[in-house]
Parts: sequence; structure tokens; C-alpha cells
Amino acid sequence: MTFTEPRFRPLIGLLKDHFREERYSDGTVWNYPVAVRRFLRALERRGLTVETVTAADVDRHLDSLRLRRYRGPFPDHSRRMHRAAIQMLLRLVRGKWPPDVVPIARSSTIMMRG
Repeated sequence: MTFTEPRFRPLIGLLKDHFREERYSDGTVWNYPVAVRRFLRALERRGLTVETVTAADVDRHLDSLRLRRYRGPFPDHSRRMHRAAIQMLLRLVRGKWPPDVVPIARSSTIMMRG
């Protein structure tokens, strides 16, 4: 049995409910909550919330992941799994992920230079 900190239980519960409804594989049901808890702890350390996190914050977290046993960077497949787990949580909480990129009008860019 895995331990979930009480403050993360609502978010992990949301994720697990989604897994049950959509009949996800056992591997996903086991691995995704582990990756999400790690992400939530990292957000908490940085003073961020799921509601305010940006795509850059997610990338920064993924770049910071290291294998504890070998102290090296995560293999690509582990990084992809963590990204997928985080994105699933963010879609469930925020309704859409990644967020839309707001284009900067060319005229405002020109005005800033001049």
C-alpha cells in the first residue's frame, strides 16, 4: 500500500477515480500516482499550486528528475511517463492542458523595441 500525504489525497483520488472510470492498465494505476505525488511535493517546495503551474514549471520539474539509485538523469521512457502523469492530473484539475499560448501581437513587439 502506498502512502499519500493527506494534503494530496483529493488530487490523487481524482486521478484514481479517472483510472477506474476509464479502465486504465495496472501499470498506469500504480505508476502515475507515484509520479504525481513527486510532482506535488516539488510544487509545494517551490510555493506553487496545480492551479497556477505553467508549462515551464512542468519542464523544470522533469529536468530536475534523477534516479535515486544511480543519481543520473531519468531515462527517456521514465521522463515520458512522468510527463504523461502530470499532464493527466493537470487536465483533470484545470480542464485543459497544456494551456493555450496567447500570441503576442506583432505591433506590441515592434513598440517594445522602439
